[in-house]
Amino acid sequence: MLERTQDPEEVGVEVVLVDPESDLPVHAGGEVVLDDSMLERAVEAIKNAAHTGRIGDGKIFISTIDEAIRIRTGERGTDAV
Repeated sequence: MLERTQDPEEVGVEVVLVDPESDLPVHAGGEVVLDDSMLERAVEAIKNAAHTGRIGDGKIFISTIDEAIRIRTGERGTDAV
């Protein structure tokens, strides 16, 4: 599970895809944490990669991350990411 970062500029992106050849949903997920300045570029890249025009292409959920902590070093915020 991803820790949350204190920096409000950080966001998470989750992707769910379908198999375009079988039309069956493939439940794949991922999490991406990045600065708000990179958000639209990341969303467009994910949409372009996942889009088939068929039911089940997926959804993108965007949320803020409150805090990130690197357990090994104790770093917090963007230093931990």
